[in-house]
Amino acid sequence: MRKIKVFIVDQSISVCKQLEDMLLTYETVEVVGIATEIVDATEYLKTTSPNLMLLDVNLPTESEKTALEIMLDMKAIPVIVLSDGSVQQTAKTVQAMANGAVDFIKKTIPANSKGQYEREVLSKITQAISTKRIRSTRRNQPINHGKQLKIRQENRKKQQSHTRAPIIAIGTSTGGPRALQRIIEGIPKDFPAPILIVQHMPATFTKSLAVRLNKIGQIRVKEATNNEVIKKGTAYIAPGNYHMQVKQIAAELRIEINQEKENVGHRPSVDILFKSLAMIDDIHKIAVVLTGMGKDGAEGVKKIKQLDDEAIIIAESRETAIIDGMPSAAIATNSVTEVIRLDEIAKALIEYSK
Repeated sequence: MRKIKVFIVDQSISVCKQLEDMLLTYETVEVVGIATEIVDATEYLKTTSPNLMLLDVNLPTESEKTALEIMLDMKAIPVIVLSDGSVQQTAKTVQAMANGAVDFIKKTIPANSKGQYEREVLSKITQAISTKRIRSTRRNQPINHGKQLKIRQENRKKQQSHTRAPIIAIGTSTGGPRALQRIIEGIPKDFPAPILIVQHMPATFTKSLAVRLNKIGQIRVKEATNNEVIKKGTAYIAPGNYHMQVKQIAAELRIEINQEKENVGHRPSVDILFKSLAMIDDIHKIAVVLTGMGKDGAEGVKKIKQLDDEAIIIAESRETAIIDGMPSAAIATNSVTEVIRLDEIAKALIEYSK
């Protein structure tokens, strides 16, 4: 079995050694080097090609570029950023994932859940390695805009009999911050639909994601709160460690936040959001499954389509998905209306929301 070659870069030698000691216990992983400064890291990469890098999100540089930007310019390999979980580093972590990092790992090993932490780290490393093929094959293939528009116009013709207000639900995991940024950037400020988003992330990180997306987009983006009224032109992100559901109270749609048990290992869960949306009548449902490992969202899109045949279900194409597990699982349910590249999804949402 070929081992995964990991390069660790963190300004704390103790963090490097802690991670190295932990990774050395895995038969599938080999730590091929460690560095504590950007100059040492760049010198190392000139002569060595690791499969994966663990990179301190706060590593100082002597240029305007971040350490992540410098590393990605040198080597087209997956990068997982290391964060201490502070408010400052949480914001930097979300930014790093939007700019090319595959995932993140918290530096501190929880004393009461060391085994779970170690399993999570190994899982993230294994997932990150599977992104290399996708990254190396992207992405400048021409898009047939006319064909895509024709598909949407045909789908819309089937729905001309109703004037139901649109509502959009999006689910994503690994690679999600980058994908969500691309979509939010393409949504106009007068957008006629609300957008509900489940991104697999821990508490505090979803808040930073909402803040970042709110700054770069034309619509309002916020972390969802319990019982708030859902309004068009606003995107709501499920808070980490909480499920988000849609509830109808009288004539209003409201958000419910709860900590019911995890679904397929996740809280928030895409399935939980989608299934709640499926139960609402008299709305035009649009569900989107983006990049991510696993199958969260597949049962949800199936439920939506079972109860509302006019619902639109979009899956991100494997051409652009960092990890295509979640979109592929959705496609396998035979509920998907359209499979499209990330750079077409905002246009599709605009067309389907008319």
